[in-house]
Amino acid sequence: MSCDEPDPVLMDWQQARQHLIAATEPVVETERVALEHATGRYLAVTPQAQCDMPPWDNSAMDGFALCAEPEQNIVANRVFDVVGEALAGHPLSITLQAGQCALITTGAPIPKGTTAVVPVEKTQRAGQSVQITSEITCGANIRRQGEDARKSEFLLRQGKRLSALDVGAVAALGVDRLSVYRRLRIGLLSTGDELCKPGQGLRAGQIYDANGPLLKAALESMGYLVELLPPLPDQLDTVRRVLSKASDQYDALISSGGVSVGEADHLKTVLAELGAVDFWKVAIKPGKPFAAGRIGDCRFYGLPGNPVSAAITLIALASAGLECQAGGEPSSSLPYYQARVSKAFKKRVGRTDFQRARRYEAHGQIWVEPLVSQGSHQIQMLASADCLVVLPRESEGLAEGEWATVLPLSMC
Repeated sequence: MSCDEPDPVLMDWQQARQHLIAATEPVVETERVALEHATGRYLAVTPQAQCDMPPWDNSAMDGFALCAEPEQNIVANRVFDVVGEALAGHPLSITLQAGQCALITTGAPIPKGTTAVVPVEKTQRAGQSVQITSEITCGANIRRQGEDARKSEFLLRQGKRLSALDVGAVAALGVDRLSVYRRLRIGLLSTGDELCKPGQGLRAGQIYDANGPLLKAALESMGYLVELLPPLPDQLDTVRRVLSKASDQYDALISSGGVSVGEADHLKTVLAELGAVDFWKVAIKPGKPFAAGRIGDCRFYGLPGNPVSAAITLIALASAGLECQAGGEPSSSLPYYQARVSKAFKKRVGRTDFQRARRYEAHGQIWVEPLVSQGSHQIQMLASADCLVVLPRESEGLAEGEWATVLPLSMC
C-alpha cells in the first residue's frame, strides 16, 4: 500500500490526540514564582483577589465631579461652584454639597456627595464656576467599587497557561506570586547516520540536522525545558542504551526519524521492548508514521523524520499530550479560524491533510491560498507559510470560494 492510498486501519488524528490527552497524567510538583517569571507557566493553584477592583468608586474620565439632587439627571446649562480637586493618588477629603463640584482626573476616587462626573469637554469654566453644556445622567462616568472583581474572589483557572494579560490582571488585585507546575523536562533526539550538525562540513551522503533546532525552538516557545541530545546512529544496541538511560532523566522523550518501516528504523522496536507502544501510524498527512508510548514514567513521542512532518505532528498531536503532562487544561481542539479559498486545494481521500498556505485580507475577508509545493521534506516551503489548511480525511479538497478551516502557524 502506498503512502497516498486510503488505509481504513489508520487511527484518525483527532482520536490520536484524544488518546494522548486521556493517557497522560500531569506532573505533581509545583513552585511559587514571582509574577515576572509566571508568563507561559501553567497555573497550579487558583489565586484569590486581595482587594476589590476597583478598590473604590473612581472617575472614568477627566472632568468635574458634580453634586446635585439625588437620583436625578443634571440638566444642561446648570452652573456649579468649584470647591476643590480630586487627583489620582490624592483624593478629595471634603463632602460635596448640592451645587458644588470638584475637578477630577481619570482614576481618582469619587468625592463623597458626587451625583455624576461630567467630561471636561462638556463644560465651560469661568474662574471658580463651571457650566455644563449638555444633560448628564445620574451616576454617569463613575466606575463602581468591585465591578471588575471582588475581594477573595477566585481568579483564573487551574491549568491555564498564563499570559501577560493574566499577570496584569492578578497584579491589579494585589497578588505578587503564583503557584505553577514545574516545567517539563524534555529530551530531544534526532536519529540517522546521515545527520550532520549545522556549521560543520558535510560529508558524502550527509544532511544537516534541521529537526533538532526546529523542535527545540518550538518546544521552548511552549515553555518547556529542552535538552537537544546527540544524534542517534542507526544502531539497535545504541538506540536501546540511550533510550533506557534517557527515560530516567526526562519527563518526556521526543524523537524525529526512526519510526517508519525501514530496516534502520529501530525506535518503535526499542520502545516496545523497554516500555509500551500506545499506537503507531495516524491518518494524517504529512506525518503518518507517528508513534506514541511510554518507558516507565517517561512519555515518548516518535515524530517522522521529514522536517515538515515532524513540525506538523508536534503541533497537531504531541503538543496535546505535553500540555496535559505539564499541568495544562486538556484541550481536544486547536485554535482554528475560517477563511475563504482563493485557489483550489487538492488532496486524495484517506488522511487528514495539513496543507501549507498563506493568508491575506481582501474585500473585508480573510483568504487563503496553497503554496505551490507540499512536499514533507520542504522546510523552506513550511517556513514561508503562515498557516495550515486542514482538509478532512474524506475530503477531496476545496474549490475556489469555499470556506477553509485554518490553523495558524504561531506555534513554530
